[in-house]
Amino acid sequence: MNKAILFGCFLITASILSGCSSNGGVRIINITDSESKSYHKVVMQKKGEIKTATVGDSIYRDVELIVTKGYVFTLTEPASINLENDDKLTLSRNQKSSAKTIFSQQGIFSNLFCTPRICLKDPVGVGSFSEWTFRNKLNWNPLTPAVKYTKEVVQSESIDYPEHSYKIIYKGKSKNLAKFTVQEFAKNMIREAYSQDFDFELNNSNQGLFAFKKIKIKILDASSVNITYEILSTMSGTEFIE
Repeated sequence: MNKAILFGCFLITASILSGCSSNGGVRIINITDSESKSYHKVVMQKKGEIKTATVGDSIYRDVELIVTKGYVFTLTEPASINLENDDKLTLSRNQKSSAKTIFSQQGIFSNLFCTPRICLKDPVGVGSFSEWTFRNKLNWNPLTPAVKYTKEVVQSESIDYPEHSYKIIYKGKSKNLAKFTVQEFAKNMIREAYSQDFDFELNNSNQGLFAFKKIKIKILDASSVNITYEILSTMSGTEFIE
């Protein structure tokens, strides 16, 4: 997803989230979510996995697994910064900061380590912070000696729902028919007008196939109490958690 980001008189396009200082200071871009990817899958359902549910249980639900990748910088040695009026600030070894970057007028993105008061900069990406500034200023001062840091990839997962999704509930068996209710959701709100009941015929071994739009579910056994099944495909095709 490309977003146009305005820095003063400079307009660029980048796949990052922007956060510009309102006081004309360091223009920081938070890149923690710069590599976020969404996967439309059936969470907890593995390809080829056979599951059993009881009457009233949901056997299928469209969800999105949001995988967010980002970075954390960690100082591998303490940093001593001489501030104004002989004041000194010391950052301890192993202090951490979420990955950030800044955009310069020369079109260079530099790694940035920020505290509420100051920022350290690695202007050429060599693994050492060699400049510092106050958060509300743009003038960079040399940091001597330079301070080394490590860059760690971090990842988190969360679950969300697509704009439109489907939920399938097993309603039991009557004679040779397996009964289901299909509910359509707008985000996480059910659309009552789009709740439909379906019957699917079973063979003499109580087996059959549930098919609705792109969703296909193989019925391995069904009774008035339980259903054993395998999801063959989802609304997005055949994407599964591996």
